[in-house]
Amino acid sequence: MDRLAALKPKHVLVEEAGEVLEPLLVATLGPWVTRLTLVGDHQQLPPSVENHKLAQDYQFNTSLMERLVKNGLKHVTLDTQARMMPEMAELLLDEYPTYRTSERVDVSARCSPPPGALHSMWWWDVRVDPNGGEYIDPVARSYVNDGEATAVIALVKHLVNSGVEPASITVLASYSAQISLIEERVTSELGDVLMTGWPTETKEGCAARNLLRTLSQQIHAGSGAAACTRRSWRSVSR
Repeated sequence: MDRLAALKPKHVLVEEAGEVLEPLLVATLGPWVTRLTLVGDHQQLPPSVENHKLAQDYQFNTSLMERLVKNGLKHVTLDTQARMMPEMAELLLDEYPTYRTSERVDVSARCSPPPGALHSMWWWDVRVDPNGGEYIDPVARSYVNDGEATAVIALVKHLVNSGVEPASITVLASYSAQISLIEERVTSELGDVLMTGWPTETKEGCAARNLLRTLSQQIHAGSGAAACTRRSWRSVSR
């Protein structure tokens, strides 16, 4: 704060503003600020609040950006994307009806299936347990799903055996314990198959030609349907 007070910036630009806690943002806005620019998507991930009471009773999980938009503040929405596969972008049309793929995107190249697959995008329901098969890891205190991890391992092995480079495969999972479980099983079960090793970039947003997204039963006590839906939108747009 002392540095901000010394700089006295007139224009403050905030990236991923939909995920920034409002009190933290407001605290940086001194009387010298004449323009505030918020860049982000208030319909995706909300601010992370560790105290459930603050989120439930005081709406700390609502960003300043979302609050302003819902109160009718004039804003500009981008409607062209160049990151997602066009057929995946279509999944978001219910929420983003004006969304379209840029003409600069080579659609034929983006939608070509990887070796060993018939389609560039598909859904695989691996549930055996009708309740989803998830449970909480008592140590990590996070959700895991053994059946889902087994399916991921099998699919990774199939892709690699079909000629896909391991470094071009990324697996995204919703929970930290599930990520750890998949990494452990990849190391123990696919070490010889991968040869070059599992990619070190495992964070969300890692660029990869072949993306495997695990969609666990994501609505649990305390998370809520809205949070689940927002995570789904976020994962699709990755």
